[in-house]
Amino acid sequence: MKKLLIFLLLIESLAAMGQSRIFISAGAATSLGGSTDTFFASNRTATTIDAEYERKIIGTMSVLTGASWYGVGYQYNGTGFASNTSSFSANYLAVPLMARWNMVNKNMLYLDFGIVTSWMAQAHLMENYTRFGFPQKADGDIAAYSNRLLIGAKFQETILLNRFTLTLYYMVTFKGQNTVKNLPEHWPLNQQQSPYLQSNGYSDYSMLGIRVGLRLK
Repeated sequence: MKKLLIFLLLIESLAAMGQSRIFISAGAATSLGGSTDTFFASNRTATTIDAEYERKIIGTMSVLTGASWYGVGYQYNGTGFASNTSSFSANYLAVPLMARWNMVNKNMLYLDFGIVTSWMAQAHLMENYTRFGFPQKADGDIAAYSNRLLIGAKFQETILLNRFTLTLYYMVTFKGQNTVKNLPEHWPLNQQQSPYLQSNGYSDYSMLGIRVGLRLK
């Protein structure tokens, strides 16, 4: 929270230097996908908080950046020759860099598209594996044993009514990014027993969300 306040003060000072706008918003989003077993798992809905700074370039085009806090995760229950469950949740701090188009130049509808860099701030994994009646359990924070940096693309549409905003957005991480670093060396379950390890972590996901907020300037 302290870092977010510092960030808001910084962009407030930048805004005073030129034609710019500041937005804050909060909402909910759900992550979809991952890979292998986690793609069909129940995906959790998590809170998202955004602070955005817009700087006009020319005409109806602006640059948008800021900071975002969002969560992802899943709940998987597997059955078969052996039963296993896997529950994963993570929170990310993200920084977007997007182009903004002010449609018809009326400050009523914005379309944004660009790159988002996300850093894993927290991650928790809990898994159970039972075979021949013998249960094994693994539970713990795994951020320290994960590749924390993810890069993706984001598209969003914002409707502005006076100072109030309504935003719909879609974000997808680029393929081939593996969140598993040296976790297998510290995790009680092996790759055959752990859905999370089988899926190379939880990186190939997309997000769909909605936010409501305010324009501060």
